[in-house]
Amino acid sequence: MRDAYLSAAGSTYTDLWLMLGDNAYDDGTDAEYQAAVFNMYPTLLRQSVLWPTLGNHDGHSADSATLSGPYYNIFSLPKNGECGGLASGTEAYYSFDYANIHFICLDSYDTSRAVGGAMHTWAKNDAAAATRDWIIAFWHHPPYSKGSHNSDSESALVDMRKNFLPILEDAGVDLVLCGHSHSYERSFLLDGHYGASTTLTESMKKDGGSGRDPNPYRKSAGTAPHEGAVYVVAGSSGKTSGGSLNHPAMFVSLNQLGSLVLDINGNRLDAKFLRSDGSIGDYFTIVKGTTPPPPSGDTTNPTITISTPTTASTYTTSSSPVTLGGSASDNVGVSQVRWSNAATGASGTASGTTSWSAAVPLNPGSNAITVTAYDAAGHTASDTITVTYTPPSGDTTPPSIAITAPSTTGQYATSAEPVSVSGTASDNVGVARVTWFNAATGDTGVASGTASWSASIELAAGENPVTFTAHDAAGNSTSATISITYRAAGAGGAADADRDDGQEGLAGDRCSMGSAGAAPPAGLGLFLALTGALALASRRR
Repeated sequence: MRDAYLSAAGSTYTDLWLMLGDNAYDDGTDAEYQAAVFNMYPTLLRQSVLWPTLGNHDGHSADSATLSGPYYNIFSLPKNGECGGLASGTEAYYSFDYANIHFICLDSYDTSRAVGGAMHTWAKNDAAAATRDWIIAFWHHPPYSKGSHNSDSESALVDMRKNFLPILEDAGVDLVLCGHSHSYERSFLLDGHYGASTTLTESMKKDGGSGRDPNPYRKSAGTAPHEGAVYVVAGSSGKTSGGSLNHPAMFVSLNQLGSLVLDINGNRLDAKFLRSDGSIGDYFTIVKGTTPPPPSGDTTNPTITISTPTTASTYTTSSSPVTLGGSASDNVGVSQVRWSNAATGASGTASGTTSWSAAVPLNPGSNAITVTAYDAAGHTASDTITVTYTPPSGDTTPPSIAITAPSTTGQYATSAEPVSVSGTASDNVGVARVTWFNAATGDTGVASGTASWSASIELAAGENPVTFTAHDAAGNSTSATISITYRAAGAGGAADADRDDGQEGLAGDRCSMGSAGAAPPAGLGLFLALTGALALASRRR
């Protein structure tokens, strides 16, 4: 990713980097920073300021309360408002100004995320006091993700969404950058979505389009509240870890290596997802303070109809999943059809567009299932069916589950994390899902697969009792537990870096680092590597 960025930037000056956490794998030790950062980016470090945030891997060897450990020894960060913004009194979270941008960095790992806590109070006041044209916030744990981490169930992700997005959106935040999940996920222009993924409504999309020219996302000049922000998970600059990648807040989700490059030129922000081979995987634009152009002609909503298993609005079945099918149409073309089940919280993309089908898992009882057709301009239409699922009578047989890797003994020791755990499950009717819980970290999630399943588990130092539970549709369940002892090699920082060089993501802006390709004559460029999150930006004068 470094070489792809340098090639794309060419002679354009890199203004700044933003490191989005998990900056040096596996544990953020001094030696790991030397290898992954100092030896990897000597030229950029000499010319461009680097602004980091703490990730969970960095936190293996650092402590925010005492500002100790390699992360805090390596970086000198503005706790007294020396670079703009309000004094935070700590290097764990801070803000700074660069050109016409105000940056807010938060600690989503090792500082209290509670409403009314020190960081929450400071962030609310700092964001409200910002006077620059743009507000960009960054931290490690993303508020929306269905990659290698699930923002519906993991506490750090839930806390940042519920507690911090309201105060940032009150202040008119424009862009939020995070890492942690080893994928690239980019949202629509959103506002007011603070609950689980199933609670997203169309009204929370201030613009449900692509944000691409000739229809960029548009906002008023300055920092008007609640006009929408774009949320980017940039964690795939070193590796990809998959996941369902189906969060409904996202316009695009990619299991691809790459980094994000930003160029800000006055009232225009351009972002590009730069793949490791130098090609562009996604792009969007935000424009402020200009009058939107007249509609390009596509103002027509698509249509969608459910015809299978019935054209009625209700259906009763004794089997799960249920296969839905139907048709969709649009004056220009249907880009995709998605489904969501309010009873299970699950969602996904149907097969096909004009003629589509989807296998939807059910919970016992009532299942309100919505299917939505999208066109390229962001217009949508939905149809809903309520499916009542009654499991076969007499199904009191619990499923079975076995852990087969990395050990069948129930004990395992490792010096590397995350660790992949896999196994098998079976049931007389069928396994509906396999869930997991790590008692050491408090993290929970859903494994990939059912009869044959796997999950990537992040670990805390010491013993990690991880329980896997197989569930059938009748509510029966069986669990198996493996105790994983994690002892980091050397000293340990917990980071989610996805880079082969130990970094998860890069992002940049003249206060960060990096610029994308041929830039407009006067702008700010940002390069964001999605894992070990680093953002780079460069400003053209």
